[in-house]
Amino acid sequence: MTAKGSDNDRCKSRRPKTALLALILVSLLVLGGCGYHFFGGDSVDPAIRKIYVAPFANKTPEADIETAFRNAFINETVKAGRYRIVADQEEADAVIKGGINRLVTGVLAYNKDDLAMEQRLTVSLSLTFTDQVHQRQLWHADEFSWTQDYLVDATSQTQTDDNRKNALDALSQATAERAFNLMTSGF
Repeated sequence: MTAKGSDNDRCKSRRPKTALLALILVSLLVLGGCGYHFFGGDSVDPAIRKIYVAPFANKTPEADIETAFRNAFINETVKAGRYRIVADQEEADAVIKGGINRLVTGVLAYNKDDLAMEQRLTVSLSLTFTDQVHQRQLWHADEFSWTQDYLVDATSQTQTDDNRKNALDALSQATAERAFNLMTSGF
């Protein structure tokens, strides 16, 4: 009897593993079979090939930030590989328009003397991606926001200013990447 009992126990211990593997396999087949994709797929009409990125509006006191964000969107569009940037809106199949609503700087960490050690930039954009040929809005966000942190150098304002400038550049690139992926993924 003991031998049969031990064989039965071994079979029982294999069932959960087999069931788990079967569940994972079925899940992968279902997700793959329904056309679901996790991120980054391009669902924009294949006829859209030429995109114009309009100059961004700047509602903040930060000088020239609109240029950094527009350039970041141009870079993301080119990086996608499928699109060509055009210099004239009339030539475009689609247009990206944007405005910088807010740029807020907040302190993340203080040192023992209550001086800022790290700060966070938070940007809020309004963005629209429009199909010019069919006169329809493909994607829109009133308050698309993202953040970027940077270090404050208590001994050098120049270094802090450089860190902030680098953070603004990184913020514009990261924001453009995320927004462009959403614009073209159909979400």
